[in-house]
Amino acid sequence: MTVGALAYISEVLEKAGIRYSFVRFDKAEGIYWIGEYYESESENEDGMTESDFILTGTTEGSWLDLEREKETIIRSFRNSTAILPDGNGLAIEYENALVIPTDTESIKRIEIHLSVKEWRNN
Repeated sequence: MTVGALAYISEVLEKAGIRYSFVRFDKAEGIYWIGEYYESESENEDGMTESDFILTGTTEGSWLDLEREKETIIRSFRNSTAILPDGNGLAIEYENALVIPTDTESIKRIEIHLSVKEWRNN
């Protein structure tokens, strides 16, 4: 996944009002989302690479508030395509979501998977 793609995801989440950080969140209060990704091994013939971008949302608040933010994220990435400043093409789609059990009753957690396809312009 390119730096441009990571910056695009961050911008979309910021515009949607989602408290997000890549890999680690230092001020864990309220609802917050942490992102990470897994790339596929190879590039396709057309220059496309694929990644699974995972957003993990956590709160000590209500499940309903967490679900509302999940819906905001899904809407924000619906039919999401872009040509990045470096000329790379990008398409992001919602794949699925999972409720993640925790050992602490007060902590609620949801994981969202986004499919990210990038076409490199080099």
